[in-house]
Order: sequence, then structure tokens, then C-alpha cells
Amino acid sequence: MLKSDIGIFGLGVMGQNLALNLANNGYKVSVYNRTEDGEEKIIEDFMGTITDKQKISGFTSVEDFVESLKSKKIILIMVVAGKVVDSVIEKLLPLLDNQDILIDGGNSNYLDTAKRLNHLKNYNIDYLGCGISGGSEGALKGPSMMPGGSQRAWKYLEKMFQDISAKDINNKSCCQWMGVDGAGHFVKMVHNGIEYAIMQVIVESYDLQKRLLRLNNNEIEENMSSWKNLELNSFLLNITCDLLLMEDEHGDNIVDTILDKSSQKGTGKDTVINSLKYGIPSSLISEAVNARFISSFFKNRQELSEIYNSEIEFKGKKELLLSDLYDAMYFSILLAYIQGFMLIEEFSKLNKWDIDLVNVIGSWKAGCIIQSDMLYTLEEALKDNLKESLFENNIFSKLFNSKETGLRNCVSTAILSGIPAPVLTASVSFFDSIRSEKLPANLIQAQRDFFGYHGFEKVGGQKGEVFHLS
Repeated sequence: MLKSDIGIFGLGVMGQNLALNLANNGYKVSVYNRTEDGEEKIIEDFMGTITDKQKISGFTSVEDFVESLKSKKIILIMVVAGKVVDSVIEKLLPLLDNQDILIDGGNSNYLDTAKRLNHLKNYNIDYLGCGISGGSEGALKGPSMMPGGSQRAWKYLEKMFQDISAKDINNKSCCQWMGVDGAGHFVKMVHNGIEYAIMQVIVESYDLQKRLLRLNNNEIEENMSSWKNLELNSFLLNITCDLLLMEDEHGDNIVDTILDKSSQKGTGKDTVINSLKYGIPSSLISEAVNARFISSFFKNRQELSEIYNSEIEFKGKKELLLSDLYDAMYFSILLAYIQGFMLIEEFSKLNKWDIDLVNVIGSWKAGCIIQSDMLYTLEEALKDNLKESLFENNIFSKLFNSKETGLRNCVSTAILSGIPAPVLTASVSFFDSIRSEKLPANLIQAQRDFFGYHGFEKVGGQKGEVFHLS
């Protein structure tokens, strides 16, 4: 039997579609899935859909699965993040040889990825932690891929991964090298954090149009469609427009039948936790995570709406608010990207990952959830005008200046009308803070020294020299 180029361990929807993607791009693939706990027929059912058995081979024995691979064994692990990944690695380890390659394609914590890589170095096994975005359709047609870990493994797999990844409008692969250790999974985590923020910006725009302007879903979709034909074209805005028009069997808008209680898997929260741990601001992502938390207090919200309810009446001009809303969305989405880049930059320095932000953007321009036309502007800005601070970039500063008034008008209208717009509001607060020559932190330091003798630095004093009130 002809040996396979790569094996996939774990046949969920993502694993199945990646197998088909690899086969469609000319690679021979072996697939394996456990046959217990309700997963007895996964291999059988999947292989039943394969017309060309020469391209994909299915196995229910781990030993046979590994034996089916070429002498340079490459195995992509597609299982739930956490301890399951460790158990898979330990199961495969006795069956591997020097310089074989394991890839974790799930949403693993970047710290776990770094530990696994170092552990496998003891066995001379190469390891990649590869963030994959795009959902099941992306996995089949071309995902965004963010590999990190063993550079030797990356060099060996670069062509294969770039063959199966999404391609941008210039036909460039959306699979670029992120960096060593856990860099790939860290970038994927930040990608998901930015995703939280952009989604919340879009739904805040929807909410303002729905509750303040009293527009129906068709009218909101018409507005958003006009925006996506300008500079706001993106995957998330496109699917939002589709969802607003989607109807159930009764002819009702499906969106209006869904309980306003959102959940999460934790990557947005992980992004915020890491930013707080190392003192790097990510206020837009944080507010997006908080908005999901607050939505889960459904009963409380219903009860409090009875106590604090007030009629909201918009007395301004609809056309002006819609124009401001476009600028507010643009400003906030751009800022969400930049906060994510700040986090990646700082962690790259701390961990000596040497992440190239242009490569990050290159991996996000197609195939992923946060793909947008704005990323091409970001790429141009970083290539042509890279400064010490992203906010000093001429292209960024022009964009912020042109959209700032619209953002302020939109946020002030939302606040005065009692409509929550946490991420749009956080955009104003962060922007005002980051560009303020002076902040009231001097009084905070005085307070801290008064009750806790924490000390403070003085204006004009030497850096690091500590003083006290008495």
C-alpha cells in the first residue's frame, strides 16, 4: 500500500474537512479516530463518503495508522484542547522515530504548547502548535493557519501547509510563520480576542439601529450591506447581513427568535487574562467579554428592566447617526486590531519569539473569522511606515482623526439614550487615555503611598528613584 504523506488523529468536522482539503491538494492522507464512547462509527461513516480510497485511508488501530505513514511521520492532532492532547501525544510517542513531526491544530493554550515542545525535544520529536481559523468551511476550502514551535518542522511542512491554506486577493498564502515555542497558538488566541471585540462592535451597531432608530432587520441589513461595499467589508459583517435576512419555517426572522444570552469557549477571556497579567491594555476585548457575561444574567436583566425602564426617543437625524455609526464601527474595529497587535508585540519581546506583524496580517487576510479589507490597509501601514508606536503611524493617525468625531457623536447618543455600547465607549476612553500627555495617575500614587507606603517617582527625578510623602 502506498504510504501516506500525513496522518490526522481526530475526525471531528475540522479533522474531516482538513483531510479532504489535503487530499484535494494532492496529498495522501491517513485518518484515525477512537472507536468508543459514541464514536464507534466515525471512521466507517467518513470513509463511506470517500469515492477515491487511494487518497484517504481510514484506521481504527493507532498502530496501523502510524505504520501507514511515510518514514518521516507527520501527524496532525485534531482533538479537544487540554489533557486530551497530552494523552494523544503519550499514545503516539512510542510509535515515532527521530525527527518525526507532531502538530496540534486545536485551540491549545500557548503555555501548554511550549511545554509539549520542550518535552518532545527529549525524544528528538519536532512539534508545531498551529492555530487554525475559518471553521469547518475554512478547513475544507482553505483555512487561515498560524504555525509556531519547531522551525525545522515548519521548513519541512511549509509547502504542504501553504498549499492547503486560504489565499488572499494577491494569491499569497494565509499561512505564515509566527515564531518559536507557543507563538502560533498565542497569535490564534489573540485572533479570537479580536474576534470577540469586532463581533460586539457589529452587534452594538445593530442594537442602536434596532432600538434607537426603530429599524427592522431588512432596513438594518440594507445599511450594513452598503457599509460592506465600502471599507468595512469583512467576513463577520457579511454573515451578519445574511443572518438578518434569514427566516424560519414560519417566515419569522430567526435572529428575533434567539434568546439574547451569549456564551463563549474562553479564548477571549484568556486573551484578557494574559493582557492583565503583563500590564498590556486590551480594553475593547475585555468589554466584549464582559458584555457576554452580562448577557447571561438574563433573569436579573428582565427584573431590573421593570424597575429602571424608560422610553427611549431619538430626536436627531437618522442619516447623520448612520453616518456616525459607520465611522464609529471603523474606528473601533481598527482599534481592536491595534490592541491585539500591541499584545502580540509585547509578548513577542518578552518571550523572544520575533513575531513579524506583517506575517500575522498575512495569515489573517483570508480564510479566518476576522478577515477584512481593513487588513490590507494595516499591512500597507506596517510595511511602509513602521514606527516605535503603532499610534505614531501616519496611515493610522489619519484614519483615527477622520473617524473620531463620528465615534464621539455615536457614543454620546448611545449614552444619553440609555443604549449600552461598551466596546464603542471603551474605544473613546482608550483613545483619550493613550494620547493624553497627563493622566491623574500622580494622585493614585499619592493615595497608594499614603495608605500603603508604596512610593512614587517625582517629575524631573531620575528614573526608578522612589520617594515617599513623609
